[in-house]
Amino acid sequence: MSIRKLKVIQIEDNPENHLEPSLYEDHVDLLRPAAEVEALSKQILEHNHGMPDIILADVDMGMVLDPTVKEFEWGAAKKVPYGPMLALPFLRGARVRAFEAYSSLWGTDEIVNNGFVALSVAMLLAAGRGEPVGLNEAREHIANTEHLPSEPNRALKRALAQYRRLLQSRAGRDGDIEIVDVRDVVDRLYLIEDKAGKKPLQLPFEDDEGTLSVIIEQEGKTDEIELTSLFADILDFDTIIEPKRLEKIHQELSAWEEVSIVKQGEDLYDHACNILDECSKIGVTLKEAVEKNERHFGRINRFRVIRTCMLFAWVTAWHTQPTSNRKINQVHEILGYLDIDPEGKTKAKMKTSVGNDYKRLLTIDGSAVWDGPDRARLPFTSTPKKVKVKGKYIDSVNDAYQLERNEQYELSYTDRKLCRQYALRKFEWMPEFDKQKNKGEPKKSDPPYPKWME
Repeated sequence: MSIRKLKVIQIEDNPENHLEPSLYEDHVDLLRPAAEVEALSKQILEHNHGMPDIILADVDMGMVLDPTVKEFEWGAAKKVPYGPMLALPFLRGARVRAFEAYSSLWGTDEIVNNGFVALSVAMLLAAGRGEPVGLNEAREHIANTEHLPSEPNRALKRALAQYRRLLQSRAGRDGDIEIVDVRDVVDRLYLIEDKAGKKPLQLPFEDDEGTLSVIIEQEGKTDEIELTSLFADILDFDTIIEPKRLEKIHQELSAWEEVSIVKQGEDLYDHACNILDECSKIGVTLKEAVEKNERHFGRINRFRVIRTCMLFAWVTAWHTQPTSNRKINQVHEILGYLDIDPEGKTKAKMKTSVGNDYKRLLTIDGSAVWDGPDRARLPFTSTPKKVKVKGKYIDSVNDAYQLERNEQYELSYTDRKLCRQYALRKFEWMPEFDKQKNKGEPKKSDPPYPKWME
């Protein structure tokens, strides 16, 4: 699977308005612009297997060279407003596509009330949104001159933002479009930023795994699109990027994470389960098991595996001892740091300082990582507890990586999803409302999920 940029086609009759490839080629793949009907037909045939993701169209085609055009009536005096109609043949299949028309004629009666324009815009909007759009809605869209662009550069920026909105909305409902492993993209971007420090980032965004990209599954096929192509408008098509300009990208990726599916997470889940099996052997701690098996993790950050094992241990403790105030003892046992007899009494410590060994699994030199690019090492709570040491109040890591209380904590969407997945697969444990929805009878012994798993 090769990584690609978004494909953009411009339907424009005036060569002076053609997008200059040298200004955009680092971010998007500009297909050859066209306006003549015959030339555009050729474009459609040529790109049958590489149709554009974004379609830009000037409304008025009055400058086309084909003299036949003037022989027809187009419903507008001295105008030839069939630009949007030329975009319709590109709408094949159920792929996400963004369409943006631009014109200096927006708001004029000859365009707002033109049936050809309204009809084609309605079809294009419907194809992009994945839902029906009527003529009245299309006319209202055309009449709203405040948001409609008059030139192609602004149209391209709007279309990129529209493409991302469509991708998120359609991935968030039942259908054949999925965004895959966004959490992995976020983690890698943070690490790239951390490596750059305060220095500007240069395109393409790359790490040891290659170019940073987002995986999108649609129409039964898998696409891998460069991150900087998807967010080219936010980057203003620059090739040297100041780190502060990435904040908006992080905000959008955070929203995408809520609708993203976890495929690498399946591997993460399996690795965590295998590590916990190793920890069940007497004398094998989580740290030792991870060091032994790390070569099998591939692209997965070792601290993500450690974090997931810790979370799964807490899931087990909450399932077997929901009312206990010392679930941490069972967590220590599951992770190989304690040996506890069936009556709950500690038989032997595997290590001399169990608490410190546990806390050091994700900390740096014993200090909690309250902020930083490696999100796998972040504490389970964002509010550090202050303790007084030698007259000074410092952040305590004692509660930072514990889930003793029935509270929300600060676990990510992926953390919570993996915990629920483990609860279901390991213990067939799910809350009552889910069992009713799935027409299953809840077991009387099943406790409710703690709030941090919801």
